[in-house]
Amino acid sequence: MGDIENYRQQDDVEVIDFRKIFFKILANWYWFVIFIFSSLMIAYYVNYYSSPLYKVEASLLIKDNSELGSGINQILTEMGAYNKLRKKKVQNEMAKLSSYSLAYKTLLQLDDIRVSLFSVGRIRTVDRYKDAPFSLKVLDIDSINEMVGKPVIINLIDSLKFRYSIVIDGKSVRKVRSFGDTIKVKDLKFVLEKKDGEAIQKNIENNINEYYFVVNDMNNLAKAYRDKLNVDQFDDKSSILNLSISEESPTKAADYLNSLMETYIRTELEKKNIRATNAIKFIDSQLKGISDSLARISDKLQKFRSANKLVNLSLKGQNIYNKLYSLGQEKTQLEIKNQYYNYLLDYLNKKQDLNSIISPSVVGIQDEALSSLINKLLNDFTEYQLIKYSSKKENPTIKLAENNLQKTREAIIENLKNLKQSTELQLKEVSKKIDEVNKELAMLPYTEKEMVNIQRYYDLNNEIYTYLLEKRAEAGIAKASNVPEAEVVDYAIPQNAAKVKPKPTLNYLIAFTL
Repeated sequence: MGDIENYRQQDDVEVIDFRKIFFKILANWYWFVIFIFSSLMIAYYVNYYSSPLYKVEASLLIKDNSELGSGINQILTEMGAYNKLRKKKVQNEMAKLSSYSLAYKTLLQLDDIRVSLFSVGRIRTVDRYKDAPFSLKVLDIDSINEMVGKPVIINLIDSLKFRYSIVIDGKSVRKVRSFGDTIKVKDLKFVLEKKDGEAIQKNIENNINEYYFVVNDMNNLAKAYRDKLNVDQFDDKSSILNLSISEESPTKAADYLNSLMETYIRTELEKKNIRATNAIKFIDSQLKGISDSLARISDKLQKFRSANKLVNLSLKGQNIYNKLYSLGQEKTQLEIKNQYYNYLLDYLNKKQDLNSIISPSVVGIQDEALSSLINKLLNDFTEYQLIKYSSKKENPTIKLAENNLQKTREAIIENLKNLKQSTELQLKEVSKKIDEVNKELAMLPYTEKEMVNIQRYYDLNNEIYTYLLEKRAEAGIAKASNVPEAEVVDYAIPQNAAKVKPKPTLNYLIAFTL
């Protein structure tokens, strides 16, 4: 009974007949040939006619310009705090490099990228960035509004002429023009300059005679390049960043990356210089008024001395001069302080970017409380910017940083109002004292009285002028001593571009396998 059961089980087992399968395949060999040939042909056309994409890379070093001494650095490194701070700084710089605002600033420098030029082929359209037998220049590109995003078709006729076509208000406009002509269509002005007449003729013979260009919308273009850019850290211990971007034209990718790095370095240095620049502007505005006054008083003093032959003051006149000169110095210093307080109040009430705020020490105000509050405001603003760059909008820490910034701003405004009130009271007191001394001055002979007035105004203006010149020189030195926060390690080179797609070998392998 057992033997019969075993026999049945063996009979139920399905035996693979490889010989039978082989002959079936052999009988249908043509299907395999057809499908393999078709797949490989499809792969060939994909490889040949797909628009290629090239990856271009560059690298940037984020410097550590911290003022900490080497001993403190060593201690912080051992504690792990220094590495965390550096890592946070590098991450923040990565976020800045990937920002929309930097992409926008970069594209403002690149008119050739803002205008896209293509050649129209039988199967695909090719990006002709700096690769056409003619050059295209769009004039006054920043003023173009109506014609943004509207394609202009260019048909080459011969090495001297071309025809442009464009649809305006639903009507097609077609005109023949010569190379070098300035063409105006609504708010679009452009010029086509011939680069190579032989190349133009050759393109026409090969039926590559149709091109088109379009002025890109800056908002969309900046978003596109922001999304295309990849920023990676070289390794965890390094502050070198690798930047890469993929484009159909390696030259376009390289131009964008190189300009991005230069714009980033320049922007960061401008941020460091802006306080010194604004301080110089503020001092220059003070110097201009004093310089004009000093020139007038100097001329008046010279004429007065010549006319009256008065060289020295009497003892009483000298005493009155000394009193008025001393009080005048005090009043001028108070007036400069008051002007600074007015400037700062106006700045805090109107400006959102606090990087350019002028320090009180620039105008000789030694107020520890105010200086401390301004330093805190700058630190709070920096912290807020860094969090905003590296976090999403819904991050609660952004709101917290914004609140801290607003509280510090309000504290400074309150402090300034108190300082301004105190300064104005002091000015009234000094003015009263000057009025009292002027009563003594009125008792002097006319010529001596005039001499005292002219001489003290001249000396006061001369002293303030010299003082402000010193402060301007200090601000200039501070600006000159600023160094960039980053430097280019490797510029992007088109010749080093790596082809991202299509990948011929992989496509043939996939086709054969399928």
